Amino acid sequence: MRDRLRRAWGGTGQIVLLSGEAGIGKSRLAAQLAVEAANEPHTRLRYQCSPYHRDSVLHPFVVQLGRAARLAAEDPAEAQLEKLEAILTSSRITETAPLFASLLSIPTGGRYPPLALSAAQQRRLTLAALLDHLEALARQQPVLMLFEDVHWADATSLEVLDLTVERVRALPVLVLITFRPEYEAPWTGLSHVTSIALDRLAPAEVETLAEHVAGRPLPPEVTAQIVAKTDGVPLFVEELTKAVLEGGLLVAGPQGWRLDGPLPPFAIPATLQDSLAARLDRLAPVKEIAQIGAAIGREFSYPLLRAVAGRDEPALRAALAQLEEAELLFRSGMLPDARYTFKHALVQDTAYETLLRSRRQILHRQIAETLQHQFAATVTAEPELVAHHLTHAGLDEPAIEWWGKAGNQAVRRLAFKEAAAHLGKAIELADKFPATAPSAATASNRLHLQTSLANALIWAKGHHAPETTTAFARARELANQVEDASERFSVYWGLWVGHRNRCEPAPMREIAELFLREATARPDCPETLIAHRNFGFTCWYFGDFAGAHQHFQKTLELYDPARHGDFANRFGNHPRPVTESFDALTLWVLGRVDEALCLVERALADAKSATDAPTIGQAHLIAALLGLVRCNRRAVATNSQALAEIVSQYDLPVFWTGLAVFFQGWAKWLHAAEESGLAEMRRGLAIDREQGFVFLSPGFEAALAEAEANAGEVVAGLQRLDDALVELERTGHRYYEAEMHRIRAGILLTRDPANTAAAEQSLQAAIAIAQSQKARSFELRAALSLAKLYRAVSRDADAYAVLAPAVEGFPPTQQFPELIEAQTLLAPISL
Repeated sequence: MRDRLRRAWGGTGQIVLLSGEAGIGKSRLAAQLAVEAANEPHTRLRYQCSPYHRDSVLHPFVVQLGRAARLAAEDPAEAQLEKLEAILTSSRITETAPLFASLLSIPTGGRYPPLALSAAQQRRLTLAALLDHLEALARQQPVLMLFEDVHWADATSLEVLDLTVERVRALPVLVLITFRPEYEAPWTGLSHVTSIALDRLAPAEVETLAEHVAGRPLPPEVTAQIVAKTDGVPLFVEELTKAVLEGGLLVAGPQGWRLDGPLPPFAIPATLQDSLAARLDRLAPVKEIAQIGAAIGREFSYPLLRAVAGRDEPALRAALAQLEEAELLFRSGMLPDARYTFKHALVQDTAYETLLRSRRQILHRQIAETLQHQFAATVTAEPELVAHHLTHAGLDEPAIEWWGKAGNQAVRRLAFKEAAAHLGKAIELADKFPATAPSAATASNRLHLQTSLANALIWAKGHHAPETTTAFARARELANQVEDASERFSVYWGLWVGHRNRCEPAPMREIAELFLREATARPDCPETLIAHRNFGFTCWYFGDFAGAHQHFQKTLELYDPARHGDFANRFGNHPRPVTESFDALTLWVLGRVDEALCLVERALADAKSATDAPTIGQAHLIAALLGLVRCNRRAVATNSQALAEIVSQYDLPVFWTGLAVFFQGWAKWLHAAEESGLAEMRRGLAIDREQGFVFLSPGFEAALAEAEANAGEVVAGLQRLDDALVELERTGHRYYEAEMHRIRAGILLTRDPANTAAAEQSLQAAIAIAQSQKARSFELRAALSLAKLYRAVSRDADAYAVLAPAVEGFPPTQQFPELIEAQTLLAPISL
């Protein structure tokens, strides 16, 4: 680690991954590195993860910023802002301070203008500000960043850490990350990452450590028991040695410690917990303070401990000093603003386990009440803290309410994984109540929690994930028990999306029809807009483009920003731009090309104005799909790149990555027929199928089959397309059916140019399907291909007969090259 520190501070950022079981010495090594680094000017940043905050958004960063700024709960907001500004670089204060103040729940008053940002924008800018803050510090002097117990980190903190690993490559920063073996660090193998796995001590090393802790040699029989019982775990060696020293068994002699009599058979504790408990028992006058601190958490502030303990100031400070002296607690900062940390999570666990269950519950209730009444800023920032203590106090009803608050706050912050965890805990408690019991777990509240969980899981796991499906299925069961149509409609939407993404036609149509029927039956129902949108999507899925357009138009007519402004949170994305996107795609297929291209641009602009990530991503996705249908490489390349950036920035479910990869591969293939483009298309499809996402797959399979055939893989391309047509019969997903038959004709001709009969049959099928779907653009394409086939064998009359009806009445446009080509072909053979 010393070598990596020198290398990092020379300007080549380094990451050290330090893994090992509990008590093996990870924290001790981190502390020793910090001590050695203290000889040179640098900035030290310490981030401590906690099992109590693994679902608290950015908790390690919140605590570190508060510690660095020396914020105190009793400070007025103005003073807290001044302290926060003092730790920021002057060039970034105006941009960074409001974001960090929001993260720390510090009101800015009139000092800064309000953050007029969407949740997605604020999340993105906050994460960027944390990285910029680190870089700004590193530009001033080297940085030692200690990130401990990352196996307990929340999902958003892991995202920041992931970005940090890349950001520090060219900065004088050493990042030391510690974790237990069960955590699989994703950075292993990177060129600037070093992995160190700590093993248990050998017997000789245990003897050396025990003697070091004792300060002088120990009797051989004592040393032998320490070696036997500690199993090479350094923390156990230290604590057991201290327990022996404090137990009165030894007296100091000129050659070292000696036994003051025979060694009793059970004088030396057999486990680490027994050893720690014995040490706490010998600190009986201050043991209760350790227990109260343990109930609060691995780390706690002096003001909170003082408020809960109710001790007079001198006695409390003396007790804490004694625990420090025993090295059971470590202090950072000065009283009365100090923070205390247990030496190890096992020390905290032991102190907590010595409490009777009834006393634990009383303490947790007191902590929850104290937080609510005296620490409003903490409660606002982390409602899950109150929920945690209420849960352990056995106060399930208020705990349900607070877990719900924590989940809703996490959703607003777009921290969907954390939201799902909080809501899951609320539901677990709610399920303990009988259905007939009057409580916070009423059927309506229970349904709301279940629906919120299901919606969070959409973005945490994906629509198709088993957890999401199960959550929505349970929500539907609950919906049948309540009169609240609003919650029921949220359930219908989630179920419908899952069926659509998995291409399950019958249940998808059933839910769409049920939603539309119930919504339109209720006067002035705001969710009618979503019901029409879903039904429009359903029509589009089955190839009913005229029906789809009708329902999309109804959706846009009903849209009212005042009534539907919050629908992005309830129904996955903003209703207007996503509807415009799909309607643009539909209009293009219907032959209204110019209208379609205008509408897709409007949809992109409206999506950016809406500012939530899923809406922007969806708009770029459909714009890329329209580009693919049009064979417009530039549109696909531009929108797929934008989609990839959105997916990366906002950690959207994996299937979005598959979509972006496929489109980028197609654009690359169309540009230069690169083999890598084919590989990316296959990889994108594989990602989505692995995730259970098969919506839109007919178009993707057809595009890949065409590319494979053009690359000389004719047999593979034809087989892929035939397999997709078979699957289409099962899924009923017919939006691209006409094009699939047209593309199949082209592949058949590539395989055997002389065998035109099979190609003719496929093109006739394509025309018939397009006509039945009123898909004018697809009809014209297929008719043009068949007309060219006829003209090649001098069947001009047949060419005219098939092409003229497709061209007649087609809306004039310069944006559809096939129309111009068809008109050119018809001119010399017109009757």
